[in-house]
Amino acid sequence: MKLTKAQRKARAAEHLAALQRRITHLEGQLGAAYYHAIRALDHASVTSSSNRCADGVLLSLHTLHGEAVFDPVVIPHGLQDPTIAALKAEMTRAFELATNYPVPMPKPEPA
Repeated sequence: MKLTKAQRKARAAEHLAALQRRITHLEGQLGAAYYHAIRALDHASVTSSSNRCADGVLLSLHTLHGEAVFDPVVIPHGLQDPTIAALKAEMTRAFELATNYPVPMPKPEPA
C-alpha cells in the first residue's frame, strides 16, 4: 500500500521529532553539559548576588521520552540553598555515572 503525500509528511515529521529528542538526550549526557549546569545553578539561588534571579525561576521537568512530568511553574525569588545543593548532588552523581561508567568487557574464553 502506497502512502499519500500527507502520510509521508506526517511520518517524516514524527521521525524528525524523534531524532531531535534523541539529540537533546545525547547532548544532555555530555560532561560539559553537567559542568555548566552545576556552575549555573548558583545563579538560581535566593542568596545569589546575581540579578538573574530577582524575578524567580521557571521550573519544568520532562521524561526522556519528551513527556512533561508537570506543567511549568514559577518559583518566585529563586531556589533555596538546600534545593540548589540537592540538585548539584544529583548532577554530580549523573556526571560521575556518565564519565566513569565501566564498559562491560567480554570474558576471556577458558584455554
